[in-house]
Amino acid sequence: MTKRDIANDLFRIITNCDLAYATKLAVLEHVLAVWPEWSGKFDRFVRANHAVERELDMRRVSRTEYYQYSKVPDGVRYWSKSALAAWADGARESSKRFRFEHVVPRSVIRSYVLGPSPYKRGSSESWQGPLKSISDTRAFLETVCLGAIILRTEDKDLEPIEFSEDISRWGDMDVWVRYREANARRNACITVFDLATGERVVAPTPAAIPRYGAYSATVDAES
Repeated sequence: MTKRDIANDLFRIITNCDLAYATKLAVLEHVLAVWPEWSGKFDRFVRANHAVERELDMRRVSRTEYYQYSKVPDGVRYWSKSALAAWADGARESSKRFRFEHVVPRSVIRSYVLGPSPYKRGSSESWQGPLKSISDTRAFLETVCLGAIILRTEDKDLEPIEFSEDISRWGDMDVWVRYREANARRNACITVFDLATGERVVAPTPAAIPRYGAYSATVDAES
């Protein structure tokens, strides 16, 4: 099973006029859960750019730890700076401190791909979705169906923020808009790295940095 297989099967199912809406919804929900976790959930992305670790001033892992990590072929690509710092400080033992966050809410993706339910449409006629090919479906999932590891405290800043981008323009939209708005509107201090490239994809506003400190590395104890 590959991602191409998943995109292939999903496209064939959502465009099949003989299948019920509920069937398509069940399959789509499973894809939205599996796709962003394809390389793991709380696994460290082992091919991380070394510049990220230098900036975080993280402690060096032992040879044994590095060997264990190198056995993992992949991992989560996007991490917040605070989650990375907490992981390096030993919080990795408790996944309760972290949150695997769907960057674009699944409800937004679901509404775009399947449209309203037949009940809401007031019609049982087949609805023509926006994805027109298998390659289109895979490109859409690769672009929009992303997961990020953040702290649960950061997740609380994201919860009230609605996704404000027009998903019909998914090829050009800002998938990180909720994170940027949380930083701007709630004075949060969320920084997100792409560990595959070392690029900082989200940065806090300058006003928030003195409030939280350089790395916002505090992890609150949770029951």
